[in-house]
Amino acid sequence: MKRKSNLVAISAVAGSIVLIACGGGGGGGTATGTTATTSTTATTATTATTATTATTATTATTATTATTATTATTATTATTATTSSTTGGTAGSLPTNAILFTQLDGTGVFLKSIKEDGTNETVLASFSGDTTKAVAANPNTVNQFAFINIVNGTSTEMRLYRGNSALDPASSTQLTATVFDDVLDVQFSPDGQYVLFSAVRPGDLNYKLFVVPAAGGTETILDDGGDFAVCPDSTNRVVVYSKDNPSGVSSDLYSMNYTTGAGGTALTTLATEAYTPSWNRAGTKLYFASQQPVSGGGGGAQTELFTVPFPSGSATRVTTTDPVFESGFGVNENETKVSFINFTGSATDSGLYVMNANGTSSIKLVAGTNLGFTTYFTNSQGRSLGGQPFHFSFGPRRARR
Repeated sequence: MKRKSNLVAISAVAGSIVLIACGGGGGGGTATGTTATTSTTATTATTATTATTATTATTATTATTATTATTATTATTATTATTSSTTGGTAGSLPTNAILFTQLDGTGVFLKSIKEDGTNETVLASFSGDTTKAVAANPNTVNQFAFINIVNGTSTEMRLYRGNSALDPASSTQLTATVFDDVLDVQFSPDGQYVLFSAVRPGDLNYKLFVVPAAGGTETILDDGGDFAVCPDSTNRVVVYSKDNPSGVSSDLYSMNYTTGAGGTALTTLATEAYTPSWNRAGTKLYFASQQPVSGGGGGAQTELFTVPFPSGSATRVTTTDPVFESGFGVNENETKVSFINFTGSATDSGLYVMNANGTSSIKLVAGTNLGFTTYFTNSQGRSLGGQPFHFSFGPRRARR
C-alpha cells in the first residue's frame, strides 16, 4: 500500500517555518483533503484555522505517525509542535534548538527533529516517498509548496508542481510542461518569486540548473549544475551550484544571478570534487563537501567539509576524518555547530551527526543509511535557521556526472 502524502503544512512566514498540522495513516491512492485520516490536510488548505484547531486535528493521527516510525516520540510531543500561530510573530512552531532531518522507511518519509545531544527525537510529519522526490516551502506564502511528483511511482518520470500541503498534483499547478527523468532538488527564492531546480531531461547527459517563475511558465536553463543553494539574501539574487570545471575530471562551486543569468563565476578552484553547498544565515559563507585522498595513501577518496567566503576568498578545509561522505550541512544560530549526513555504505557509521564548527567533537545522533540529504537547525524561538528557504530532498540519486 502507498502511504498518503499527509505532509505537515510547513509554511514560511516572515522567515519563520510554521508547523500547522501533521497526520499519519496508511491506505492507497493519492491523498486528498477529504479523507478521514487526513483531516489535517483539509484544515491546512484554508490556512485560516487557529492553532487550537490544528492541534486537535492532529492528536489522533500523530500517534500513528510516531508508532510507524518506531521512535520513542510521544504523541504529546509531536502535537505540541503544532501549537504556534500561523502569522509569523516572534515564536515559531518547531522544537527549539533542534536539528531537522528526514528519514525513510518502508511506509514513507518522516520529517523529524532531534536535540544536539541526541535526545527528544520527534516525528513532525510524514508523507509518501513513492510519489514525492523533493519539497520546498514558499518563504512568503503560507501553505504553498513547490514539489516534485514521481508520476505513477515511476522513478524516471517526474513533474514540478506548486500546491498546498497535500502535495496532490490533481489540486496543484504544474509549473512547467516538461517531464524530467530525474530531479535532484527544488528551492524557492527567498522572495518567493522564483523556483529553482536541478534536473535531467530525456536525452540530457548531465543535470542542469533551471529557474521558472513561481507563477509558472517556461523553465530557463541557467547552466549545467547538480547540487545548488539559493542565497538567503533576497537583495542578492544568487545561486551557488556544483558544476564540472574545465578539466572535466572534477567539479567546483560557481555562482550566478538566477534572474539575469549573469555570472557563472567559479568560487572554488580545487583539484577535486566540490558539491552540496549550504549558506550561512547571513549569506556571507558557504559550507560544502569536497573529495580528498584518503589519508595514509593507498588510493581512494574521502569527503570532507570545507568553507569558502562569499563573494570571493580561499576555501578552507574543516574536517580530516576518513572514510566518510559528508553532506547536507546545517549551521546553528551562532555558527558554533554544524549538522551533516554521513554516508559510508555502513549502517554502523552512516547517519546524522553534529560537530563543532571547527570540525572537532563529531557525535552521531541517528544511525542509518536511510536519511535524506538535508539538515537544518532551529533557533531558540523554534524557527528554521536554514541558510536558504526551507526544502528537503530524498530518494536515490543518479550519478552526478
